[in-house]
Amino acid sequence: MSPSICGCRLTAFLLTALMTLTPVLAFEVGDRVTFSRAGSSGEGVVSDVRGGGKFLVIEVDNGGRKSKVVVLASQAKASASAPAADDSMRMWTDASGSFSVKATLVEQSATMATLRKEDGRVINVPIEKLSIGDQEYLALMDTADPNPFAGGTSMPATGSSFAPSSNGGASPSRSFGGVAQLSVPQAVKLPEGKKLLLTNMSPPASIQADTTPYDFSALGNAALNVTKKEFREDMTRPFIVGSDGSTLACCLKSSWSNNDKFTKVFRIDGRRGSAQQVAECTGRSFGIASADPGTGDALIIFDAAQGTQSSGLGIMTGLTDGSPRIAMTWDMFPGDSNKKDYVRYRRVLPGGIAVVVYGQTIRVINYRNRSTVWTCAQTMFNEPAVSAGGRYTAVADTTGEQIAIVETATGQQIGSVPCGKIGSVSMGFSPDAKRIALSEGNKVRVFEVATGEVLLEHEANVPLSKHGGQLPWYGQSFLLLPTGPVLSLKRNLIVWNYQMQGEPIEYADRIFEGLYPVVNDGSVGIVRLPHEKAIEAADREVGDLAAVSQGDSIAVNVTGSGPGATTNQIRSWIEAAIEKAGYRVASDAPTKLNASVTRGKTEERSYREFGNFGTTEVKFTPYISKVDVVQGSDTLWTRSSRSSMPFFVRGDKTLKQIARENEKPNTGVFENMELPEQILKLEYQKGFGNSMVSIQGIRDM
Repeated sequence: MSPSICGCRLTAFLLTALMTLTPVLAFEVGDRVTFSRAGSSGEGVVSDVRGGGKFLVIEVDNGGRKSKVVVLASQAKASASAPAADDSMRMWTDASGSFSVKATLVEQSATMATLRKEDGRVINVPIEKLSIGDQEYLALMDTADPNPFAGGTSMPATGSSFAPSSNGGASPSRSFGGVAQLSVPQAVKLPEGKKLLLTNMSPPASIQADTTPYDFSALGNAALNVTKKEFREDMTRPFIVGSDGSTLACCLKSSWSNNDKFTKVFRIDGRRGSAQQVAECTGRSFGIASADPGTGDALIIFDAAQGTQSSGLGIMTGLTDGSPRIAMTWDMFPGDSNKKDYVRYRRVLPGGIAVVVYGQTIRVINYRNRSTVWTCAQTMFNEPAVSAGGRYTAVADTTGEQIAIVETATGQQIGSVPCGKIGSVSMGFSPDAKRIALSEGNKVRVFEVATGEVLLEHEANVPLSKHGGQLPWYGQSFLLLPTGPVLSLKRNLIVWNYQMQGEPIEYADRIFEGLYPVVNDGSVGIVRLPHEKAIEAADREVGDLAAVSQGDSIAVNVTGSGPGATTNQIRSWIEAAIEKAGYRVASDAPTKLNASVTRGKTEERSYREFGNFGTTEVKFTPYISKVDVVQGSDTLWTRSSRSSMPFFVRGDKTLKQIARENEKPNTGVFENMELPEQILKLEYQKGFGNSMVSIQGIRDM
């Protein structure tokens, strides 16, 4: 049996009694029971089991008002209206063949089996006292885990771990309990925190390890059908809200119009394979964006109501025990109901800290004392990175050529990692915070935080980054790049490529632990990455896969020239780069490096002078600088740059003068070129395999 959620009602009762002793009556959440308490009797539904089964929390209906009472389990019994036993009932026989009982398997340990009889009573039976046939049956069921999110085993490529169904392959759900009505408190105005001004500093003298306080290494692939989703309703991705990883939460929301906005909050019990709607909010729609498993606190993002409310944020508590409430809310732009923005980064951290990015500003908020700790201006497509334990935040400073390392809880800059001039980057701390990875364009670099030393550089012939996004580590050995490739840090090699639903890195705050949340219609799930084939590919020999390796010869061809870039200058820069990378220059080599300078098509740009109406046009003809490494008809590696006019111009020069000054080749393409030490054959440059990741699991393509 796979670690995915199944229909079996597996529980976690202690296995202590023997078959020959008085049977122990046990209950599950959702059971309807009658009970006696304080001399009176009542009936209700079990909403929680506590004290190892000694106490029951029972929800009762008092004239239409729901309330909960705690009773001794010994004072309760199954109601006559309790549901009948399911189809997994079978006849069990003892070793002598003298006794038998019809029951369903609840759970087993190494020495004991727990069975539920037709009358609802639970008995604990030593396995050695059962017949050989029953013991063989238990052996077949031995792989069943009470937590379907446990196991860490990759899903088969066919997705067969999920029972085929119309809901996208997820297992059916079971619901129980009552639904609370959520009220949205009035938005608070957060006091301004200190504005962080980054300074150029040397790397931190030392940095403490900052690992995640949670261990989810045993969690594997699973999916569950939570609820039916209607047209114009959206199911949000699941987030872990329990420290053992077995409790998750998600939302079903409708934000189509102001008249029918609502949000339903679901709590997922991974041990039982059940989904419970625990709360509903009418008139507002929101989704969970991040959660702290230790407290169950979650950051929620409200959808903007059309023309009436600005989008806002909030904190929901109580998700772990299924008693959620919205503890606080705040507007993103207080006083400006027309201004709305997208929350590009969101993390809830231990200690009541939330890190969010909107309005081109990083904001660190202490939601317990309702204050802003610090803020820092951020460019459009750069997001911060927060270490696994939340201690450090990395901030890209595009003007200072550094990645600032900041203590999250205080806003104290403790140092910087020098990284050179950067544009749009993705960042990610290693699981221990000792290293940080930076992805920009088609290049990845890994730095040691304490020294700023570059530990690894990887340059590919395919895009590795995109505007913003996170760069999560999987353990100490793999990076999942924003465009889908998996980079093996041990081999400095792209080993696999994943095609993932939506924008997974953007939404998943546990993805740095290899847990990728998925959603499809009314179903949610978790997929662990990288899967077994990708890990095995990291050990594959690449000697026969490389098109060009150190020591091989490369022929150089240069065509075209321009101001500041003669043919001879370009050739000297190119040949120096070839030798620096460990290759040899030979005119008759089968591998060719073609460097070219060409003119593009003449363009017309329009500029408007501030304070004046109308525009001024200017014609501009760009230079295109390009390098290609080719073998036969295959282009193995390429770099190019196109000169352009600045977006803004200022000063006393005319537009025509500025156009002429910018009509020249970008010589850095040739002068600063760094060839990789080996270039793989074209068919292997995106890794050794491709997989689709969805609610069905991982399907190799």
